[in-house]
Formats: sequence, structure tokens, C-alpha cells
Amino acid sequence: MSIIYEALKTTDSIKKEDKEISGRPKPKFKIPRKIVYIVGILIVLGILTLLAGKLLKGRPSIFREASKKFPTMRKGLSAKITPLSITPDERASFLVKKIPPLFLNGIFLSDRRYVALINGQAVGVGDSIEGVQIEKVESDGVVIKFEGSLFQLSYP
Repeated sequence: MSIIYEALKTTDSIKKEDKEISGRPKPKFKIPRKIVYIVGILIVLGILTLLAGKLLKGRPSIFREASKKFPTMRKGLSAKITPLSITPDERASFLVKKIPPLFLNGIFLSDRRYVALINGQAVGVGDSIEGVQIEKVESDGVVIKFEGSLFQLSYP
């Protein structure tokens, strides 16, 4: 019996030594590699987005440049409406009174063309606002058409 007893003791001591050597428990579940890759890609994309935002933040925007060039954009002053025709006309003075109140808040460059900000709404050539057709947008003002007559909408 002593031989069997010694064999059991040695196997028991070997099992205890193996447990002490390994030292770390086995994980209960494994995270699939696909999920690890997806999370890694999302983290990298997030870091790249943050870096791109910081790099582009220092660049001047077109709106800031335009607001420096045209100080009335910031103030939102009302624009004065004047007829384009040189010869005075009774009809023109009557039309100026009928034109709805339009406020030229600013003019800025968008997609290589000028866009006007009238009454807080961005409009371009061919658009209409409150029954007035936009004929031309330039850096110094907007040409509008109302009932067949052209008028210049400019900064006050």
C-alpha cells in the first residue's frame, strides 16, 4: 500500500505545482476578433477626425472674410432701395413704396458665385423672395426685379 500511497501523493503534488506555475486564470469568454477589429478601426477614425478638425479650425472661413469686408453683415442694417433707371419716373417712386421691406444682411461667395443674405435667407440669381426676383448678385449689392422694373439693393 505504501507504493500506491506514494504515487497518489506525487500526482497530487504535481497538480498543485502546475496550478502555481500557471498563475493566471483562464478567461471565461473570448471577444471575437471581428469586434476587436471594428472597435480598433472606429478608434482610429475618431482620432483622425479630431486631428482633421484641429487642423482645419485654424483656417479662416469665407464668412469671416466677407464679414470683415462688409461690416453691415454683422450688424444686419436695412438696405436702401434705389431704382436703376437714370431718368426719374413717377411709376418708379410708386413701386419703391410697394416693394416689400428687404434687408440686405450680407453678400458672400459660395461655390464660386455670390449669394446674398436678404431678410436672413440665402438667395442667389434666379431666386425670388417675397415676390421680388433676384436678377444679379455682385460684391457691392443686389439687382432685383419687381413688376418689370430693376432696382439696386445695396448697403446703407
